[in-house]
Amino acid sequence: MSSIEEMIKRPKSKVLRRAYIKRMLSATGLYETDWFEITEDVKKWGKLKAKTDETLINRFRFGSNVLKMSNDKGRYNPENDQASLWYDYVNQQRTLVKLNVAFLDESITSGIWRQVEWPGEAIWDLDTFDEVQWDEVGVNYIGIVSGDIFQSSKNEVALNIKPLVSVFQDLPASNLSVWTSTGYTAQEFIESLRDLTSGGSYVFRPFFGNTTENWVIGTTTVRYANLNTSSSNLIDGKSIWEVVEDLGTAENFVPIIKNNGVFFFGPKDAATTTSQFDFHGLGSHSGKYGHTIKDITRYGTRISKYYSRVRLKWGEVDTTTSYEIRTSDYTISSTNNPWLYGHKTLSLDNQFIGSSAVAQTVTSNIWSEVSSVKKELDLKTSLCPQLKLLDRISVTYDSTPFSGEDLWDSNDWDTQLVWSTAGASSLRFEAENFKIIEREIDLDKLECKYILREI
Repeated sequence: MSSIEEMIKRPKSKVLRRAYIKRMLSATGLYETDWFEITEDVKKWGKLKAKTDETLINRFRFGSNVLKMSNDKGRYNPENDQASLWYDYVNQQRTLVKLNVAFLDESITSGIWRQVEWPGEAIWDLDTFDEVQWDEVGVNYIGIVSGDIFQSSKNEVALNIKPLVSVFQDLPASNLSVWTSTGYTAQEFIESLRDLTSGGSYVFRPFFGNTTENWVIGTTTVRYANLNTSSSNLIDGKSIWEVVEDLGTAENFVPIIKNNGVFFFGPKDAATTTSQFDFHGLGSHSGKYGHTIKDITRYGTRISKYYSRVRLKWGEVDTTTSYEIRTSDYTISSTNNPWLYGHKTLSLDNQFIGSSAVAQTVTSNIWSEVSSVKKELDLKTSLCPQLKLLDRISVTYDSTPFSGEDLWDSNDWDTQLVWSTAGASSLRFEAENFKIIEREIDLDKLECKYILREI
């Protein structure tokens, strides 16, 4: 059986893309139990985007997607059309959508022909055509249909899909009615969202498999007494997700909805000291990882993400004791960053932080991320669906031409980097380490774009 690295490096690999929906039942407004596959109707798959916010640590952002569907059979007409998939269901809005992309490996084990997905597990035994449960680690995106749905003269329908986190982003925290006079710990607040009901039905669980197993909530002990009423200044004007993110910052936890549809609120995985994947491009080839870099679009110092001062307001009263400040020395020197790049302040406000000691820890963590000037690298690569945000990766690339080598007809001069004959404008990396801070999977071209930050 092949490994994921072997599947990626092959010059030609089989790739599976699947699309599923869950519709709301007209009788109850709840989702149907099983996923309904709509793969055969997909004409364009769109792009799956995700990134981290470096100035507000432990925060992640997920982009929307657009599926372009063939409507020759009228399956994507409004729900009052008998040909529509939504006939006898609630309308298309807030329909759950699941997208998968994975490599397909075919192999023979003990004389039995099998197909195996990477990332994932065996799905079919082609000898008996029995379906095997697929490992949900291979799920790349779960979202909900949201927005206008129009049909074109080509009989196509575009389904606009928002990420699953939007069910918390769209609802003001002040709309909740779960408050207690003693306030909440962060753990208790997340659990109250998990267990929230309306009219005898769960409000948020249906978006997460309608089970508590898809809620991974870490233990916390700090009680936020002011998290006790819908009029609290801690939630005024904020969405539910903004409150969750503020609690995450105060606890040094990561609030995230993973690509397998699991709500996670807990400690961030420790940074790895070894690379999860090695990218190779011009001037390099690996027997294990192959040649996967298609293009380097940008490389340089990211000055806009540099700050020499972090100012965190953690107290309610607007006095000097309500602020924690961490700053770099400002001196005239050829090695002093504030002098070289300017003195820039990152101002933050998080009143869930209830003590000076916690404020010092949070400020130091943020300052360590933003106070150094780091370089970023934008890559376009072949499909690598298993890589996640903050994964550590290695890059080896050498665009320097050999002396006297004729480069004509060996590169596309309209799309590739142009080098001087002396190699002065070339890029060269020898197993340089970066972390992934932004990822885009193009499901139509089956390629990835990454923004990497040096470690």
